[in-house]
Amino acid sequence: MDSSDDQGQLPPGFWERIDARSAQIRARGWNPTPSEIGAMIAEGRM
Repeated sequence: MDSSDDQGQLPPGFWERIDARSAQIRARGWNPTPSEIGAMIAEGRM
């Protein structure tokens, strides 16, 4: 899968979802990068 064109493929609310998820994660003491969070969402782990 070519990741260079992912920006055009994101569903509505994608970054808002990441922001909400990352806030929850940071509250638990873990501070992943946005790309790590995005990878986990893409893999269905979040």
